[in-house]
Amino acid sequence: MSEIHKIEKNGVTIYPATTTDAVVDADVRKSLKNILRDNKLTDTGFSAKSTNLANPEKIMDELSVRSDGSMTHSSTGYGVIVVPIDEEGLYISEGGDVSGARYHALYDKDMNYIPGTATQSLSLPYVENAVWAAFSVQGQVMINKGNQSMPYEDFDPLQGYPITANSEIYYPNQTNDYSGCVSELYCIAPIPENYTLGLKQRNGTLYFRPYSGTTYAWQATVNMDGWENHQVYELKCSTAGSGVEVGDTVGYIVFKDIDKFKGINSGTTGEKVYINKALNLSGSIQITNYLYSPVRDQSITEEKLSPELLSKFTTILQPVKKYEKYYIHYDSFNIVQTTSSRGINIYKVLGGNTYKLDIPLNGNSYATTYAYLDDLDSLQCVAPSDPIRGSESPVNIEIKAEDHPYLAICYTMTNGEPSVTTPNNMNEETVTNIVKKELEESGVSLLNGIDMLLPDEIVAVEGDSLQIFWRSIIQAVNPYNFDVIGVCPVGKSYPRYYTYTPIIGDNGKTYTLKIQVRNNDTSIMIEKETTIKVVSKPSSPLSLIKILCVGASATANGEWIYELKRRLTMSDGDGTPAIPTGLGLTNIEFVGRKTGTSKDVNLEATGGWRVQDYAGEGRPAYRFYVSGITQLHIGDTYLAGSSTFTITEINVTDGNGNIRCTYTGSPSIPENGILTRSSGTGNMTITYTSYESESYNPFWNSSSQKLDFKGYAEQYCGGSIDLMVWHCGVNDIFGGDESIIPTVIESYSDILRAYHQDFPTGKVILSSVPIGSPIGGFGANYGASSTSNYYTFLKIAQKYAKALFDLCIESEFSSFVLYSAVLEEFDAENAYPYEEEPVNNRIVSVKERLGTNGVHPIAEGSYMVADSMYRAFSKLDF
Repeated sequence: MSEIHKIEKNGVTIYPATTTDAVVDADVRKSLKNILRDNKLTDTGFSAKSTNLANPEKIMDELSVRSDGSMTHSSTGYGVIVVPIDEEGLYISEGGDVSGARYHALYDKDMNYIPGTATQSLSLPYVENAVWAAFSVQGQVMINKGNQSMPYEDFDPLQGYPITANSEIYYPNQTNDYSGCVSELYCIAPIPENYTLGLKQRNGTLYFRPYSGTTYAWQATVNMDGWENHQVYELKCSTAGSGVEVGDTVGYIVFKDIDKFKGINSGTTGEKVYINKALNLSGSIQITNYLYSPVRDQSITEEKLSPELLSKFTTILQPVKKYEKYYIHYDSFNIVQTTSSRGINIYKVLGGNTYKLDIPLNGNSYATTYAYLDDLDSLQCVAPSDPIRGSESPVNIEIKAEDHPYLAICYTMTNGEPSVTTPNNMNEETVTNIVKKELEESGVSLLNGIDMLLPDEIVAVEGDSLQIFWRSIIQAVNPYNFDVIGVCPVGKSYPRYYTYTPIIGDNGKTYTLKIQVRNNDTSIMIEKETTIKVVSKPSSPLSLIKILCVGASATANGEWIYELKRRLTMSDGDGTPAIPTGLGLTNIEFVGRKTGTSKDVNLEATGGWRVQDYAGEGRPAYRFYVSGITQLHIGDTYLAGSSTFTITEINVTDGNGNIRCTYTGSPSIPENGILTRSSGTGNMTITYTSYESESYNPFWNSSSQKLDFKGYAEQYCGGSIDLMVWHCGVNDIFGGDESIIPTVIESYSDILRAYHQDFPTGKVILSSVPIGSPIGGFGANYGASSTSNYYTFLKIAQKYAKALFDLCIESEFSSFVLYSAVLEEFDAENAYPYEEEPVNNRIVSVKERLGTNGVHPIAEGSYMVADSMYRAFSKLDF
């Protein structure tokens, strides 16, 4: 049986987790997707839009039940519907009169007729062993449970008609046997009278359309490349008709055996291959909204969930560039300056995806409402295939993006900015994740500001000691003020962390780890769960793979990369968790333009760099090697020659180290000398012994003005990059402003798209970043300033990690991007440099640890980063 999710809200269980729960029969329990559908909690076509409509288990056309329970051929307009029955019985309240040789009857679980139950009465009372009820029907009917009549409502096909294409339905008069191919099929577009709904495939293209002879009311055709079983796929109109426009969603389909379906190639136009012909009856079959009562009592309803749930089934795009006092000229499609209140917002889009545009007021008749751009910085737009001239009126449309990377929208600024949304890929896993997040957000109040970061899955590897540290995952100034408990069938929970070392027999298993934060009265302040997935040790790839590790200063020294390389490709070590024995794998090569400053391993890293820098042209800077430093701050400015230098990174311990500075002007400075402070509160002068200039983004192609990973690979990596491992972001989020996170995630998205385009089979690991030193390292580096607050950085680092994990599971990236839980598995209390200092001026014999660096770990801290990367690598398949 598939996993049953437990869902709670405000402490009340609204969907139990155990399959043996007394109030829920495991044999009849519905999946989360079906519960959502039945209670109208999605706008994806799963829900029955008519209040009295539910899916029959079977719909069989031109058949009737006979007095002996057999089903034989009948006249056009008649059919049999089959629904489950229990002790309350069923009856027809409207329509469905039988005459002549047509009956209703009961059947057991295997669809064997129960003798003596055939009747022409409108009621079918329950008898022992009855599981199914079959009704002979003509025209529109309504079946009710029990004996109480219910108000009758006409069914409007325009509201949507869900059709279950049951795998047991098979029409012997058809050329091909499609039984077992389709699990679920939903049609939500109107079917004209006397038209039959057909489904078939030809040469890998699916055809879904109502037709009469060779005439189609409307048609949806879609290529099925990459489609899989048990996934929900949206069907959109490709040929308009009967009130359905091109691009409209006409239905959804879930395959049970797509290979069988693809194997039946239908070349005959209009061939009836897999058809639910119930729609050919003189009226639409209608059945009461049927739910098993135990599930109904525990069901998810709109009243139990927040009204914002539906909005979470879409992604809201943020503009990547804005123009004020500009418009898009209707004839030339140039971006033109103006004195009127027009503006342009530019969005990153993906060709072929659907986007909904809500524009409060578009431009005037001189402007076009939207156009495309091939270059973000260009002023020349590309005309869409259906341009809309400005009319200073609201615009609410849905478009299918054409093959250009950017969408530009012109609007009147006085009436507000446009909104651009795109629907999420609505497979069952996505629906489940959205509901879980919604429940977390609406059902958990953060008591005293306590929160917890825990990804949906954490990887554990056979023979490798996993540790998850409370300080890193719990949002609290001091998590040890509370009772933290880790509950799991495996592993051990200690005061500072949870640990688990899988053995060979654990491979392939999953375990639920529940972490609770309790108050002094033992009440639970917050509780979250994650799945620990156990994988085997990695083995040597069949062919050579090249790994490129990318980051900033914590990567540039090469420490964590060399340790990852050692664990994978060397055979040293003593087998303890402190020095794990290397696996001695072959066919693995670490590549890159640079080598580590302390370890001889290839990589790509520049100290002080941000993810944003790697996503664009980059920033030039100077790195000064300094001595005698007592106080420096990020953002302080210094003068040398005719240039101004701004400190963006500090790597100083005991007064010695290096600083990175961006600059204005064209520096002309001696090889060694002095920087003089012009603003800030750091040292008045800085003595430097040498410096080096740092280049622009090495992934940037200045000719094409685009990211070019293939060009980088050809120049530095022997032509290929099979895996990129990213450990970056500290410099993006260091200021503590959470509003920067969407920009960083968009930069990562650009990087992932460009890499995937250049290397479609390549993989990417994205890691979170550690929370920083909680024992004074920030104060040592950044003085008494807001920047020196460790807890500020902890909160934004946790939010950044959450955003990274969400990015990795987005449908666009989940097939080739994996999250590495560095933050969660990092012992920040002991992994940063420190000194033993007197606890105060007078008592010098008693010492305490005081950190000397905020975000750059000691070697062993870098090895912890390598351990997390090793676990992520072990999950990949090469």
